[in-house]
Amino acid sequence: MQTIDASVILDDALRLLGWDLTQLETRQSQEARTAFSLALQEVWEAWWWEELMVCQPVSAATIYSDATPFSALQFCYFPASQKYYQALQATTGNKPAALANGAYAVNAANWAEVADQPAAGDYDAVATWVQGNQARDLIDGQVYQCFQTPPPIIVTGAGVTGANGNYSLSGTLNGRNRYVNANGYYEIRWVTPVPGYNSWYVGIVDPSGRFAPLYQGIEDVSTPDQVVHWFSVDGSYNADPANDPAPAVFNGSLAPSSNLYCWGLTSPFIGRASVSGTVRAISAYDPRRGMNPFPYPFQLDADSVLIFQLAQGVPWVWFRRATPILTGDAYSDTTAYTANDALTFA
Repeated sequence: MQTIDASVILDDALRLLGWDLTQLETRQSQEARTAFSLALQEVWEAWWWEELMVCQPVSAATIYSDATPFSALQFCYFPASQKYYQALQATTGNKPAALANGAYAVNAANWAEVADQPAAGDYDAVATWVQGNQARDLIDGQVYQCFQTPPPIIVTGAGVTGANGNYSLSGTLNGRNRYVNANGYYEIRWVTPVPGYNSWYVGIVDPSGRFAPLYQGIEDVSTPDQVVHWFSVDGSYNADPANDPAPAVFNGSLAPSSNLYCWGLTSPFIGRASVSGTVRAISAYDPRRGMNPFPYPFQLDADSVLIFQLAQGVPWVWFRRATPILTGDAYSDTTAYTANDALTFA
C-alpha cells in the first residue's frame, strides 16, 4: 500500500468540487478536512479492504516440533493431523499422532486429544484399564488418561520370598480395595477393627479362608503403595522397620490420582493466539469462502485473544490491522504551523 499525504488527496478532491483553494476560509478548510477524514474512515473500516481487513489461520497453541520439550499438561498443535493435543507426561520427540490406515491415531503413551471440558466415566477399581482409557477419579473429580497399562501391585523385598509375586485387585474388604496374587494365596488387605490390626497387611489365606498376616504397614494411608515402612508380624523377624527385611509396594492398579506412574491428568483447553489488530471475529473456516462459518467465542487479552470451545484445527482470526485515521498533513520540521492546524505525526 502506497502512503500519500492527506493534503495531496484533499487538494485533488477540492479541485474536483470546483473550489478555489486559495480562497477558502479557515472554517471551510477545517470542514473539508473533517469530511475528508470521515470519508477515509469509512474506507478503512470497509470489510474487505484486502490490505487492512485480514483473515488468516492462527495456531492457538505451540506448534509441535520434535526438538521442543513438552511438560505434562502443556498443549500443542500438530499440523499433520490438524488437531490439538495435551501432554500427559514430560515428552520430547514423541509425535502426538501417527498415520495408520489413512487416519491419524493419537499417541496415547504421551498425548491426549484436547477437549473444552474433559469428560469420562467414573474410575472402577475392579475394572481392567489399558493405555488410552480415560476415567474420572472419584477422589478429586478430575479426568485422567491411562498412558501406561497399570501393572499389578508387586510386593518385593529380601526375606519375603513367600510374599513375592504379582498382585491385582480383587474387590473390597473392610471398605478398601483388596489385592491378591495370581493364585489367590497371598493377599494385601486392610484389616480392621481387630485390635492391633488397623493398617495394611501382607498375608496368607489358608484353604478355609483364614488370613494369616506376615507383614504390616505402619502408615494409616488409603492405598498400600503409600506405605513407607513394613515389618514382619509372624515372629520370625525382629519387628523393627529399621532392621526388618520388609516388602515394598509400588505401581499398583490404583486410583489415577494416586498412580501417576500410569495416569496423566487432563485439563480444559483454551487456545491463545496473538494478533496485530482489532479482532472482528474468529471462525472455524475462512469466512470469505465458507457459508456461515462456525464462530468461536473469544475474549480479548492485551495483544492476544483467548479462544473458547475450540474443538480442532487452526482457527481463522478475522481482524483489522491497526491503521491510523489521517487528520492532516504529515509533520515537517520546516513548516510553520498556526492554531487549529491539523497534522499527523509518525
